[in-house]
Amino acid sequence: SRRRPSGTRPNPAAGAASVSLQEIETALLGRVQTGAGYGFITLLQPWFAALRQQDAPLGWIQGLAMNLVMSALRAGSRVAGEPGLSPRECALTWERLAACSDPDAMAALVVDRCQRIARVVSLSVRDRSAAIIQRARQTIQTEFRKSLTLADMAAAENITPYYFGNLFKKETGTSFADYLNLVRLEHARQLLLSGNQLSYQIAADCGYANVSYFCSQFKNQYGLSPK
Repeated sequence: SRRRPSGTRPNPAAGAASVSLQEIETALLGRVQTGAGYGFITLLQPWFAALRQQDAPLGWIQGLAMNLVMSALRAGSRVAGEPGLSPRECALTWERLAACSDPDAMAALVVDRCQRIARVVSLSVRDRSAAIIQRARQTIQTEFRKSLTLADMAAAENITPYYFGNLFKKETGTSFADYLNLVRLEHARQLLLSGNQLSYQIAADCGYANVSYFCSQFKNQYGLSPK
């Protein structure tokens, strides 16, 4: 990969746009890592325009542009779990930047590259989110008799309970606790229809430690007591 342009050369954009290269890079990577497909134009075009107005050397601007693209690629690859550009693809990117005759064209190329990377990240995040919730639903369907907690489910996926809870509600339309309760109550309903078990037996078989709580939940859901 190309080396970052030497820090001994002053950054023209720092004074003209009051935004440093580090600030631009941080904002850029924030958008890439979250899969946001917007904001790249308003972020990058004014900054590159400031470089042009300060008569920064074209080759130096090309180096800055390449560094931004490579930083975005590395960040996107980490999030998406995919390899970055091959050496050949890196060379082609540099050739395209070298062919740009002005900073505006370079800004457009960096924007295009970053938007593509963000789309890959967004698809990867959606796929992972769907897979997490699919596994959670399968676990609930097969292990509803156990003492399942949101914290335990989140730990199994190596994510925070807060993130898991929000993701579960977003993907299913209901909270984790409500979904688990509905699965348990439906199983209880099937047992009541097909057997002669007593309420306390069914409550225990469906994961309820308290039969009174089970009866109240059942009546709230179906309008009738288990009896």
